[in-house]
Formats: sequence, structure tokens, C-alpha cells
Amino acid sequence: MPLLPYLGIVPTVADDLELDPNAYVIGKVTLARGVRIGAGTVLRADQDQITVAEHVTFGAAISVHLDRGKPTIIGADVVVEDDAIVHGCTLGDAVLIGRDATVLSGSSIGE
Repeated sequence: MPLLPYLGIVPTVADDLELDPNAYVIGKVTLARGVRIGAGTVLRADQDQITVAEHVTFGAAISVHLDRGKPTIIGADVVVEDDAIVHGCTLGDAVLIGRDATVLSGSSIGE
């Protein structure tokens, strides 16, 4: 499974994680139950924390990253479609991030 440590910090994931073999979860990432991650998607927490709540679906070729002091927090029942970028932001519950969308650092999208 492509779960990789960064500076000795290993991702924390639920037992039912569905992770494509061509996706990567790196560093200080916490994934709740029911998370699905598609091919080519990368969740990289090298400077802060990525927290993903229950029943979140990431499509293919998505980049989830952050800035120091700006973690990425994703609420429950969120869908992030193919080729999107989610960077250092907060997504509330039941949010849809469309294909090719970019959510920039410091942004917040409510429920």
C-alpha cells in the first residue's frame, strides 16, 4: 500500500481505506472510515496536517497539499473530482469540488 512516512511520521488511516496502487498518502495525514482515493492522487502533508473525515471520495490525479500553518481539513461526505487541487484549505461537510477545480491556501468552503 502506498502509505509513506515523512520525517518519520506515518499516515493514520482507517482499516477500510480504498487506495489505488498508483496513489500516494505521505506524512501527517489522518483518514477516517470510508475514504476512497483514485489513481494518481497524492495527499502530501509535509509541513502541516491533512485531516479527512468519513466517506470522502477523491477521483483520479488530484493533489492535496498545504502550507506551514495552513492545514487541509476536509469534512464528511465530500467528493473531489478528477484533476482538482486542494491546497491548505477547509472544506465543510457534503462539499463537491468539481473536475479541474483549484481551492487555494487559506480558503474555506462551508457545508
